[in-house]
Amino acid sequence: MLALARPTIRHLAQPAAAIRASSAGAPLAAVAATLAYGTPALRFTSTGAAAPSTATPVADEDAAAAAAAAAAPTGRAPLPMTWREYFAARQRRRLRNHLFTFVGAPTGFVGGSMYFATTYEFDPTQMVMGLEAPMAYGMVAFALGATAAMITPATLEGLWRVATRSLTRKMDVLDKEFYKRILKYRADASLTGPGNQMYDYYGEKVTSFEAYRVWLRKQRKIKEKGQIKLFAQDLSNLDIAKATQAASAPAGEVSAKA
Repeated sequence: MLALARPTIRHLAQPAAAIRASSAGAPLAAVAATLAYGTPALRFTSTGAAAPSTATPVADEDAAAAAAAAAAPTGRAPLPMTWREYFAARQRRRLRNHLFTFVGAPTGFVGGSMYFATTYEFDPTQMVMGLEAPMAYGMVAFALGATAAMITPATLEGLWRVATRSLTRKMDVLDKEFYKRILKYRADASLTGPGNQMYDYYGEKVTSFEAYRVWLRKQRKIKEKGQIKLFAQDLSNLDIAKATQAASAPAGEVSAKA
């Protein structure tokens, strides 16, 4: 009696009827008739009695590998919050920083102006660093406003992080994952130019799934335009090289080639 042994190749898709027939001890002709259409050859071993089948057919190696990868542990902890929650918190953080900037800049400018106008005593007729005193102190007031615009968001955001530590820890984890994707899909800066400017290099405008899709489309367009430009430059350089080579060649060689 013939029993079906393990197949010798991995890419094997056998009908279930053939496997059952082989296991039940059916004649070789019946098994071959079942496997006649587009199936690889099998290796049979002769035994004295019907043996249980050890065949393990695999429909697709890629599908099996994908299933094994899905079943295997990834070793990565689940994200502490969903992406929609992260984008909503990211949008609130962006708006909060803008608010802090708009509040800090006028506060610094008005505070500096009030100090120089009411508290600090100076002679308007004297020169300060080669400038008239009102102009010099006005420039200092503008500098105070700019400094406040930069310092206020950082200071208040730090206080906000201390007050909402659990949320900020979750956002820090999602920030790392988000910027990994930004680095992976962002166009190379060497592909940009006057007619192909970079769009949102750090992904600051991405505050939703829709905005992320827009960002991806724009990055693909930048890559395509940059690659077309590089290809055109390569063709131009090749034409220049051929023209230079033809000009530097002796006249006899050029006529012989012609």
